[in-house]
Amino acid sequence: MIDLRLDDALVHSMLLRQFCEQLVPVGVQFCLSQYRHGGDANLLLEQLPLGYLRLSADFAHQPLAQDVRDEMREVIERAHRLGLQVIGQEPWRTRRRPPRCGWAESISSKGNLVQRAEHALDFDFKNATL
Repeated sequence: MIDLRLDDALVHSMLLRQFCEQLVPVGVQFCLSQYRHGGDANLLLEQLPLGYLRLSADFAHQPLAQDVRDEMREVIERAHRLGLQVIGQEPWRTRRRPPRCGWAESISSKGNLVQRAEHALDFDFKNATL
């Protein structure tokens, strides 16, 4: 799999599309990373032969403002309609200092399951799905 940064993909979109179209038939998959919704970024989802979409680290900052939650939900729903797998950022990589409460704070959910890490092992799968 080749990870394509959104900013680079926006600058070189035409050349990148040709490159991707040559490699997809031989089994290479592509992921558009650092994705944040926008007009040009939205077009790339339709133009490139992608298999994965990695969300921007902006979606991992806690607490998440309601407008950012809404944007994340919209991005995930659109990506799924296009047949893309969605990868969320790991919250502990976006922190400036190490976690204070041990291993429980470094657990993250990828894809559609989003819930703040807790000390207990009782993840609410039903209500955590976007």
